[in-house]
Amino acid sequence: MAFLKGAWRILVAVKDGMVLIALLLFFALLYAFLSASPNPGAVEKGALLLELNGMVSEQPAAVDPIAAIVSQRAPVREHRQRDIVRALDLAVSDHRIKAVVLDLDRFMGGGQASLTEIGDRIDAVRRSGKHVYAFATAYSDDGYQLAAHASEIWLDPMGGVLPMGPGGSRTYYKGLLEQLGIEAHIYRVGTYKSAVEPYMRADQSPDAKAAAQALYDVIWSEWREDVAKARPKAQLDKMLTDPAGQVEAAKGNLAQLALSNGLVDKLGDKVAFGKYVATKIG
Repeated sequence: MAFLKGAWRILVAVKDGMVLIALLLFFALLYAFLSASPNPGAVEKGALLLELNGMVSEQPAAVDPIAAIVSQRAPVREHRQRDIVRALDLAVSDHRIKAVVLDLDRFMGGGQASLTEIGDRIDAVRRSGKHVYAFATAYSDDGYQLAAHASEIWLDPMGGVLPMGPGGSRTYYKGLLEQLGIEAHIYRVGTYKSAVEPYMRADQSPDAKAAAQALYDVIWSEWREDVAKARPKAQLDKMLTDPAGQVEAAKGNLAQLALSNGLVDKLGDKVAFGKYVATKIG
């Protein structure tokens, strides 16, 4: 009996060892298979694609899944500024990256400071001898500020570039509140505290207008200086002083208007843009 018990223990040990070896081989083969799969970062030669779908921010906000479900709207994607800066810095020194492609088709903008820093990094890529190509169906102010730093700007023939400048509109509720018999109790300290003005006025106060004008003048001045420095051949003054006349003279063809004023370099859809980049990069 002692012999049989010893033999059984040996058989169990051999079985356990074989199972362990089989498991090790399985995970080794699985690791080898995953390691051999295509890796987007392991390129021999190509372009760095920055597909900026959404907004640029210094710190993206956390997405609340419950709020997204209740609102029934997809949350706006936010790209971290330092991630874009780090990628562009890498493009300067990485020999595998031959060019940078900016896909701004669904770009929704970002802060002035973030766009300025990203624009500086794009300039650094160009100084390193690498081309930067930009494409969008239509360029907003923020989108064009980034595109202006590119080597070549492409625009869809159905799109256009019409700088709008900062600012916007505001709704005032004083008249509505009076008609509804609602009295708003407002506590305000300071001349330029305009947050509560919609509930106490029917229009913008001169003080609030002066404060907003001072802020937007600085933002607009920095935008114009940045774009003019990055793309000297862009004839911005014509577009800004008489946009309606420019559009009428171009017979409503906004893409051709942008091309004739030097705002873009080539007209073509996204497919044509992709083929063009492929001929340059591979």
